[in-house]
Order: sequence, then C-alpha cells, then structure tokens
Amino acid sequence: MVLTNIKDLNIDLSDIEEVFISHSHYDHTGGMMTLKEDNVPEDQSMVFNTDEGLVIVSGCGHCIINTIEYARHIIDARPVTTLIGGLGVFNLKIAIAS
Repeated sequence: MVLTNIKDLNIDLSDIEEVFISHSHYDHTGGMMTLKEDNVPEDQSMVFNTDEGLVIVSGCGHCIINTIEYARHIIDARPVTTLIGGLGVFNLKIAIAS
C-alpha cells in the first residue's frame, strides 16, 4: 500500500535521507518495511533536552520506566516534562510513584 500511495501521489523519495521508525510492530510499520534495508529495533524513543526538562517521544512504550531512567542517566537527571507516544502500560501511576 505504501508503494502504491507513493506512486499515486507522485512522491519522489530520492531526497529522503532518514526515516524514524519507532518500533517493529507490523501494525505500526506496515508497508514501510518494504522501503527499508536495515533491521528496525524492537522499540526506541527520541529524547529532547529542553530548557523546561526532558521531552520523550516514545515508540511502543512497554518499557517506558526504563526509557525514562536511561534518558535521565545519559542526558541529564532533570524532570521529564512531556511524555508522548504509545504507552502500552497499565500501572504507570503506581510505577512512577514507587
């Protein structure tokens, strides 16, 4: 479907240098897999260090607590002000409070 849409919309892919795919669940990547040559990680996130604190854009987010702790470890132990993305967790409030 992706290749069909690209053709129908007359999109030139030659200028695209990078595509960020958050994780390799088929229902999230679908036809994008036909455009890639490398393996997609099971899950990844983007972290932005802003003046107000860390902003995390999560992929699937099943291990979001680990992601938050790792981001604070490698970037800065500042508060996470914004968390965006698919969060496949249930007891997040309990986990954060612990």
